[in-house]
Amino acid sequence: MKLSEVITEAEWRLLADQPSRTSHSGKRNLAVLHTMYFGGLGFAEVCDLSPWDLNRSARALSRPNRPRHIREVLAVPEESWSVLEAWEEVRPPSPHFFSTLTGNRLKKQYVKGFLRRYADRSGITKPTRAVAATAEHRLLERAYAPRLLDRGLPNHELARTLTTVQFPQAAPRRLP
Repeated sequence: MKLSEVITEAEWRLLADQPSRTSHSGKRNLAVLHTMYFGGLGFAEVCDLSPWDLNRSARALSRPNRPRHIREVLAVPEESWSVLEAWEEVRPPSPHFFSTLTGNRLKKQYVKGFLRRYADRSGITKPTRAVAATAEHRLLERAYAPRLLDRGLPNHELARTLTTVQFPQAAPRRLP
């Protein structure tokens, strides 16, 4: 069985250096990159993330599009949380956390496109010419578990981190 290629931390830094730090779209794109790499979210999940999926007190994200009784909570590093807060300060009012500058939902094709441009500019050629190529569209998402192992997280802790956290479902409330 061939192991999937993942993006290394050095390649991640090259990729994260590409977005503008001053423009609104650059702040958003950098926050998207952090969410994909450090949160392990895919393209559709990033586009579906709502402001209510951010747990500010725990500095964590809830994976979107899950049933209410199953919530997967993803802790992100302090550096990533500050990038998310920088985007939150300038983002337009929208039901989507990552939105266009006019408040509309981001499209997966747009995210794949800027990721491809950033990869080309930074010289990352894994596994095809672009990081976001259709054959290997989960390169950033797949880097989540190996990154945790590289940082010394034991296997049993990794399994716990990657397991869905289930909260008991609230009893249905009867209306008077």
